[in-house]
Amino acid sequence: MVFKDFFHEVKSHPDYPTLKSISDTLEKFGIDNSPVRIKPEDLYNLDDPFLAYVNNKGHNEFAYVHPLPSQKIKFTTENRAESTVPIDEFAGQFNGIAVLLDLKKAKPSIVNLERSKSQRFFGFLIATIAVSTLTLLAFNFYKSSGSFFVNSTSIVFLTAHLVGLSLAIALVLKGLGESGTLLNKVCRVGKKADCDSVIKSKYSTVYAGIKWSDIGFIYFLIALYLMSVNSMGFVTLMAFVAFPYVFVSLYQQVFLIKKLCPLCLGVVTVLTINFVIALALISDLNLSLDQAFESGLTVALIGVLYLIVKSHIESRGANTVLLQRYNRLKRIPDVIQTVLKREEILVIPEKAPLQSMTFGSNEEDTIRIQALLSLHCGYCANVFKKLDSLLENNNINVALYLSLKANNHSQVSTLENIVNAYYSGHTTLAWSLLRGWYQKPNNSKKTWTGEPNELVKKIVFSTRYIMQSNQISSLPKLFVEGIEKSSHYSLTEYAKYARTVKSLSAIPKREMIINT
Repeated sequence: MVFKDFFHEVKSHPDYPTLKSISDTLEKFGIDNSPVRIKPEDLYNLDDPFLAYVNNKGHNEFAYVHPLPSQKIKFTTENRAESTVPIDEFAGQFNGIAVLLDLKKAKPSIVNLERSKSQRFFGFLIATIAVSTLTLLAFNFYKSSGSFFVNSTSIVFLTAHLVGLSLAIALVLKGLGESGTLLNKVCRVGKKADCDSVIKSKYSTVYAGIKWSDIGFIYFLIALYLMSVNSMGFVTLMAFVAFPYVFVSLYQQVFLIKKLCPLCLGVVTVLTINFVIALALISDLNLSLDQAFESGLTVALIGVLYLIVKSHIESRGANTVLLQRYNRLKRIPDVIQTVLKREEILVIPEKAPLQSMTFGSNEEDTIRIQALLSLHCGYCANVFKKLDSLLENNNINVALYLSLKANNHSQVSTLENIVNAYYSGHTTLAWSLLRGWYQKPNNSKKTWTGEPNELVKKIVFSTRYIMQSNQISSLPKLFVEGIEKSSHYSLTEYAKYARTVKSLSAIPKREMIINT
């Protein structure tokens, strides 16, 4: 999972696929690294893991490499294929450029942890569906074991369909780009063996994204379900209907694609076996109208459910690619400037007696954030949480303008405590009081009948004046360096691109937009 997240960050780098993108991403993960050029004889002297590109059948693959004792090397490529080879053999695949790693300080970022949680949750849902399906099949077979497992023909028929389903699952996973070491080894058996060429060819698609591998998976799953409920007549009929695909698949692989897929050949073999068994069972073929209707409905239901799940999986993959391109694009300095300049400018009248509380660093190179928050706003609590995290981990300056309900006793008394602490020089205490409020606000219904102190009045007046001057109707509202925060960038990204953000002019140029 960490390797996948790391590769996601590499692909999101604006300089991908250069060595700089790898080095910068390693630093983001807290990993000290050194790009170097290594001669083949130097590989014998390496003890620590490193990253490199290795040649695999004519194309380079990104790999995590770990030297082993007894002059061997273990490496894992992008598709998670793991290999252990002698150093001499690895030297023939290695292009000579590596990134040496110091993993002592390595730690995944918060963003990666959140994405990992999402991936694990989605994996849990898929696993739940798979386990539920297998449980249903096992339960049905258990109920019908007395009538089904009575002869060798039925057992062979069942075994063939189980093998076929396993091969179909492998083809679907291969098509989705999820394949392990065993699958990769199977797909490379023979000189003309190349599963990827067959699976990714135009002949693998039947219609509108539905592939032969999808039809195969649906076919074997439906057949197993019908067998489990003793609907053998329809299973036998399906074997006859599916058999012509044997010739279609062989013709495509041998004459059109000119590559062979061992997994596809396995499916072809299973379909042939099923056809032979179906010939032996044709004399017992018995299919009533009710059975035909129920079986047809089962086919439609399972097929639709499978295609929905697969479509969702593919959409997640497509969204990941789009997200990587989006992240890569928005990290380009020219794009940052263009996007941020299109946001609204904060108007603060110079002569108005405005008062704010500032926290954080006062250095010239800090990012200045103007935050308009309310003490009676749930969204404001979320924004404050982000500001709190940013203030703790980054060199920023926050100018805080606060608003409240004037008749709310809890809010007025809390703000009085905050401003008293702040103007007494205890800025850390003032921020801590704010943190405590937003973590657990005490919005009691007790009405405030007195007068707040002058400092509170100035803070509240300043916030309202700025809201009126900038036509702000609701809070929270954030401005960075006098320009409204863009929805395309998080506060963390603003801090990360501080130099680019600070280079923006105070009054950005605007285009005239005419609606016609």
